[in-house]
Amino acid sequence: ITQEMQNAGGAAGTLRKMALQAVGAFATFQTVKAAVQLSDQLTQVQARINGITGDLQETARVQNMIYQAAQRSRGSYQEMMGTVAALKSQTGDTFKSMDEATAFVEAMQKQFKIAGTDATGISSTMYNLTQALSTGVLRGQDLNIVMSNAPQIAQRIAQYMGLSVGELKKVAAEGKVTSGIVKAA
Repeated sequence: ITQEMQNAGGAAGTLRKMALQAVGAFATFQTVKAAVQLSDQLTQVQARINGITGDLQETARVQNMIYQAAQRSRGSYQEMMGTVAALKSQTGDTFKSMDEATAFVEAMQKQFKIAGTDATGISSTMYNLTQALSTGVLRGQDLNIVMSNAPQIAQRIAQYMGLSVGELKKVAAEGKVTSGIVKAA
């Protein structure tokens, strides 16, 4: 009986080692897969920025500027880089330079952090703001999404325009909140 128990214990030990090796191999595969995906995403965004700037040295300067802005706003470099690239490429001449677009996104990120907005809210708000800035007008529905995810941004726009938030809703419904106002506020 003792011999059988020792044999069973040895087999269990071997099985345990094999299971640990399999888990280790799977974890390594997942890590490599995640690293490759991150590299692909960063390469795509870098290509977008390079397409906007048209100069590798300028691209490097912009990437450094975005990194510094991400650090100051306690945000993700990768997300900020993607947001700045999307904002600049989709909004036409609203932002004269990558510096302006980066400063805008940094200010937005700081407002989101203050408000405690979650990732989904940030994504939704930035999508709607980008749409509004690309069309030139922040309309009522887009303002509602901004107000639900980051009310202090709507308050800043209202203050800039000398209105209450209620009045801002009416003005936005009329299409009178331009991209210039949003940017300046």
